[in-house]
Amino acid sequence: MVKCERCGREVRGRLQRHQGSKYCQKRAPQQPTDIPIEQLERVSDVLKACGITPDQLPGWDIAALDELPNMRQYQPRPRRHTTAWHITPLAGGLFLPSLSDILFDIGRHVQTESVRSAEVWRDNELMQFRSKEWIKWIKEVLDDKPVKMRALNMHMGLKLMPKPAKDAFRIQALDVARERYQPLHNVDLTLHDSDANITPRLTRTEFHHDSLPHVSTCVGMNRVTEDRRPLKLWLLWPSSETSRLPAVYGNTQEALKKLDHGCFFVQMPNELITVPANSAHAVVALNSCYVYGHTFTLLNEAVDPSSVELDVRGNYVPEEACQKRVDQLRLGLQSPIFREAYIDHFLETWAVDKLWFFGPGCQPFYEQLLELLANDKAGNQGQCGLCSWRHLKLDHIEHARVHLEGRCSRIEGTDVHEQEEDDESERESDDAQRDHADHSRKRRKCTGQDIESVRRKK
Repeated sequence: MVKCERCGREVRGRLQRHQGSKYCQKRAPQQPTDIPIEQLERVSDVLKACGITPDQLPGWDIAALDELPNMRQYQPRPRRHTTAWHITPLAGGLFLPSLSDILFDIGRHVQTESVRSAEVWRDNELMQFRSKEWIKWIKEVLDDKPVKMRALNMHMGLKLMPKPAKDAFRIQALDVARERYQPLHNVDLTLHDSDANITPRLTRTEFHHDSLPHVSTCVGMNRVTEDRRPLKLWLLWPSSETSRLPAVYGNTQEALKKLDHGCFFVQMPNELITVPANSAHAVVALNSCYVYGHTFTLLNEAVDPSSVELDVRGNYVPEEACQKRVDQLRLGLQSPIFREAYIDHFLETWAVDKLWFFGPGCQPFYEQLLELLANDKAGNQGQCGLCSWRHLKLDHIEHARVHLEGRCSRIEGTDVHEQEEDDESERESDDAQRDHADHSRKRRKCTGQDIESVRRKK
């Protein structure tokens, strides 16, 4: 068996004969140097073009990464509705400071709250950085030395980001977010304060999710000389895989094995990325850069669903996570686009989420959830939104408890089996009354005919 380089099939016999047949229709793949890096079809080709060897990314199976399609060519769409990732060109004339400028400013204002509030991570370990450590880290990044620490969630105040660039980027980010989500009113979409993640070359953020959607861009070390140097490699999955996230959280290799509909893309300079809420992803820096952007909140609009388990991982307290779950589900059930996605997702995640709703301090949110599901059935002409059962005498609250607690249902104080027996007896009584009425009509008809015949004989 020989693998054909053109079509990727396993070939028995002569390879040259196969390549001349109609079954081998794909052209020979171009060399990585012939096409732009962001258009390459395989992750291994991207890494090779960037001078990165597989042993520099320990724990990641390059063969499994090569199974992911390039999002610029094909973005997998699951059956349920999800918000797609989107790439937008950065507006011309908008120039953000280079990474080298940002690092120099951090060194000058290392004692400010913006720098001190940043989180410094070494792989999955949170580090404690003091002023001397900041200066040493900045020097190593500027000298392009191997660095494993990355700075996340750094607040970009006016001392680090000039006000003209800050305001211009905010305007474009707001326009892109409104175009992608199309809220009914502009005030329903609120941008949060900007922040930045500084990621030296080959630093990685393992498989995770963000609770809020965000719009961001990447800026390299030097905007003039590195205008077309690739900056980030993103591995991403749609929000339909949210129910599987807790089992593989923080483990990209397991995510590659167990999650579906994944893809990748290479982020280039001057590109704006719209990241949907609760869409899992992993990122590796192909070159030293910083990610700058805004998260945003949508009021009265449904976004991709989350779960209590994931929100607690995202530093929500259980009470806040349960309240958020109820509020999200209310918006999702009212949305004609997301309704089916929210119902499917609720059924998938409730087995884990109910442990939080039944926990201490969360019982009021469970009662809100019961009321929400009951009102949804009442507004749907008595038909349950979570199953196919429909009954004119349905006790909505009690039936909601059947789904959430998994116990026997009762309808207006009557057991289900007793109600079925009563319905059967009512149907039998109705059939008997109809038969009696038909027999009476026939008897009256026959009696009338007999009287008429007697009169004729006389």
